Amino acid sequence: MNKIKILALKIFDRIKESGKTQLVLSKYSDVIRTRIGFHELNEAVCSRIGYLLLELAGDQTRWDTLIDELHDIGGLQLKDMFFDVTNKNITTEIQHNENETQIRILGILIDKQQDNSKNFQYILTKYGCSIKLRVGINFDTEKGKAGIIILELVGDTRETLALQQEIIDNIKVEIQKIVFD
Repeated sequence: MNKIKILALKIFDRIKESGKTQLVLSKYSDVIRTRIGFHELNEAVCSRIGYLLLELAGDQTRWDTLIDELHDIGGLQLKDMFFDVTNKNITTEIQHNENETQIRILGILIDKQQDNSKNFQYILTKYGCSIKLRVGINFDTEKGKAGIIILELVGDTRETLALQQEIIDNIKVEIQKIVFD
């Protein structure tokens, strides 16, 4: 497995769209390696808006069919990140928008052959108040071990942009970003 796609779904009405969405996800469960769902929940609010992160693996033509069927549902917004772990050209360019106030998902591809975990952990801890959700996905490739860290960033935009820039400046990783409207 040398190509990884992270598909992010924003579900505008979890109650209304969950049944249709679940049927499609079940149909394509053979290409969904990791599934993470979350929504805002506290004592005062249980949001009807939900988010799903899917790590896709296997037959890439089925990825496209899955995405087409999800688009057909309506009530969903889809965005994706694509990582090619055989690509040795690390991309650290990332587009920033100073007015970002939406849900921001950061995907970070890490080559585990490099010993930068202590520095990376330090940066994530330093900006811990801007990280609402953190998920790690580990895998083996033909080139060795690698991992993807998924972060949901919240709070002050300047702080989250500083986090992203510090990762880019100090850690050799590939970064991709999803911003929901």
